[in-house]
Amino acid sequence: MHFEDNFILKNDTQNASAAYSDHTLFFLDSSGFVTSYNGDINRFLPEGMNNPIGMHFLELIGVDSPSIETMAEIVKELIRCDRSSHRIHLKNKHKETSSFSASIASLRDGEYNVSGFAMQIVPSPNMDDEQVVDMISEIRDYAIFRLDSEGNVKNWNKGAKRIKGYLAEEIVGKNFSVFYTEEDRQAGLPSLLLERAKNLGSANTTGWRLRKDGREFWGNVTITAIHDVAGAVIGFSKVTRDLTEERSVELAMKELHRQLLSKTRDVEEFTFAASHDLLSPAHSIISVTDLLRKTLGEKLGAEDRYYFQAIEDSAGRIIQMLKSLLDHLKLDGKSIKEYCNLEEIVEFVKMDLRVQILDSKAVITCEKLPKVLGYASFLYQLFQNLLSNALKFHQKDGIPDIQIKSVEKDTSWLLSVSDNGIGIPEKDSEKIFTLFQRLHSESSYAGSGIGLATCRKIVALHGGEVWIESQLGHGTTVFFTLPK
Repeated sequence: MHFEDNFILKNDTQNASAAYSDHTLFFLDSSGFVTSYNGDINRFLPEGMNNPIGMHFLELIGVDSPSIETMAEIVKELIRCDRSSHRIHLKNKHKETSSFSASIASLRDGEYNVSGFAMQIVPSPNMDDEQVVDMISEIRDYAIFRLDSEGNVKNWNKGAKRIKGYLAEEIVGKNFSVFYTEEDRQAGLPSLLLERAKNLGSANTTGWRLRKDGREFWGNVTITAIHDVAGAVIGFSKVTRDLTEERSVELAMKELHRQLLSKTRDVEEFTFAASHDLLSPAHSIISVTDLLRKTLGEKLGAEDRYYFQAIEDSAGRIIQMLKSLLDHLKLDGKSIKEYCNLEEIVEFVKMDLRVQILDSKAVITCEKLPKVLGYASFLYQLFQNLLSNALKFHQKDGIPDIQIKSVEKDTSWLLSVSDNGIGIPEKDSEKIFTLFQRLHSESSYAGSGIGLATCRKIVALHGGEVWIESQLGHGTTVFFTLPK
């Protein structure tokens, strides 16, 4: 089968005729691959194929080895047209070539995004639309039925019975507006949907619908216009999916998220208050220790002075950690964003780190950096933490070589800070972004274990992502994105 001759997407319908056992209905994912099917596939399954699950629908209808690009383009066209009908010629397992009609319609979720497709294949060209609908009467996951041009129900499937509760004899001939709430009927929603389907080819909506017993369910509805050979609308197909369970899960997740945010705020408020209050006794420890040292004076021996110094050092580390934690908790994104010149921010950071830079004889190379919309104080803190780490974790006998670069992407800037330091084991590449996680002892490298966690939070506040690439003993590169 040649694609150009046999696969032409169009917004028309074709008649088909066959016995019930001759058809099949395939459900496809949003990329066009078969996820399930309903009906008999043996009469038209291509030669050499036993199980269609996981196959792309183009292969099912005879396109030989379609490329990834072809698959993507055809799916895009299907999404644009919303439905398609075409004639195909297939050779079955018995070496017999037969003609079939293949019809494909898109299935959409509550956000009107395409969640997949339904593809129906039937042999020969003489079946009317009512018989086509009968072929899918066994489908239970979707309510699929036909309406006449006025919106009256013409036929019914088992999925419709399960979802809406009506027997076929109870609903056929009645207007489909009975499935809508009184509020929607008063607003004229059923008529508006038919009119939209007439004008645009299809209409999609999600909302509360009514079952026979009056109970409501959350349903996604797609109504597609059916045309005759002259192009006039002669009726509609209607597909309804019950999303009540999915909506319940979504609402439960939103409530869980709300509770989690509330508890997170409570924890952060408590941590902020506790950290602030603990600074005072930590400073008092240093003050009292210093006072005792001066009071005792010459009475202190070498061992006593060692213990006093240990106390002061420990209290100093507590103060440093508490201040770092308070800085981390202050990152709330409530300030007003402004355009920030990253080159200027890096220069300010280098000025503040000039002692460490001079002591280590570090070489810092900075390419041209962009201006971004963000929080200037937070971006300063971001580069300060990254450069401080690059200076701190350098090779013992080496000179730090630090490079700052930027690359423009479609919607963001990709920035990086690279060094030639001691590097980070691959297994710890995520661990380092966690609060208070340290890879080295305090005696080897001083610090609070908060710096990179703060960097991730700052980047996240700007809508970006941060990650590292590192080789132990050969340096580390921290990558992060910032929106344009």
